[in-house]
Amino acid sequence: MHSISTASSNEKLFRYASNTPNIMLPAPVANIDDMDKLPSFDAPVIEGYGGISLHNQSHGESFLALAVGLADSIMVANVGEAAVSGVSLVDSINVLIINAFTALGAGGAVVCGQFIGKRDMQKANDAAVQLLVFMGVLSVVVTGVLYVTHRPLLSGLFGEIDAEVMGHATTYYLIVESSIPFLALYSAG
Repeated sequence: MHSISTASSNEKLFRYASNTPNIMLPAPVANIDDMDKLPSFDAPVIEGYGGISLHNQSHGESFLALAVGLADSIMVANVGEAAVSGVSLVDSINVLIINAFTALGAGGAVVCGQFIGKRDMQKANDAAVQLLVFMGVLSVVVTGVLYVTHRPLLSGLFGEIDAEVMGHATTYYLIVESSIPFLALYSAG
């Protein structure tokens, strides 16, 4: 019968190097690209992120967020100025909400990344599951609150605006806010 070792191959390599004279251990590395350059018997860390560096992913996500707001304004431009105004007003709320969930997702990614850096994949997986559950539940609650309070929220934030603009803003708001749980889960994943 074979015994199963719980230590990863990297931990074994580290123990060997620590107990062997004349072997220089590398300084701790936090950048995933640099981590994958170190000697390892495990799969590259970047493969866990789809093979794309996190730096490049963040630029793509930022561009996508800006492009969506621009596309919404362009699509309603032929409806009239009131529709463009309504969409622009609601987009400011959406940017705030999306950035809040992105920040929570980034914080969760940092926690997961610390466990990955320690090569403790079980704790990294547990943290990722907790992040997904938390973001899912929180996003559904936030969406519910935003739906229930949409009238006082919009009138409180934007005051006395034209009824036609408010009508377009309310319609757009109710449609777009339904995407919050999906955006939150995307940010967490």
